[in-house]
Amino acid sequence: MLASLLLNACNSSAKKEEDFFLLEVTYNNISHDLSAEDVDKLISRPLEGLSVGVGTIKHVYSASFRDGAVISYMFSVDTDTKEAIKQIKQLLLTGVKTKKIPAYLPKPLISLRKCSKDTC
Repeated sequence: MLASLLLNACNSSAKKEEDFFLLEVTYNNISHDLSAEDVDKLISRPLEGLSVGVGTIKHVYSASFRDGAVISYMFSVDTDTKEAIKQIKQLLLTGVKTKKIPAYLPKPLISLRKCSKDTC
């Protein structure tokens, strides 16, 4: 279900974009006591907010669930992937330093997905 939500979100925005790539930040095993709503408040929304003003990020999508979250950052295909990864890592560090996201969170997995307007 999570994958289909992200795919649908990507496909609806991809109509405006041509080729693009996603950097997905995945948090797993956060805490068994947190609901999806708690995860959304602690991680997803703050990270979405921190991405405002980062010029190379085209769109941000997130999905929160019990014990985890996936935040997907869309970049145009002509963006340097190494630079984009640095930006996302800096964004995560800023979130911890400014206490917008908890420092006790496990280190997230950052993965790259290359997409086109037809597939993701």
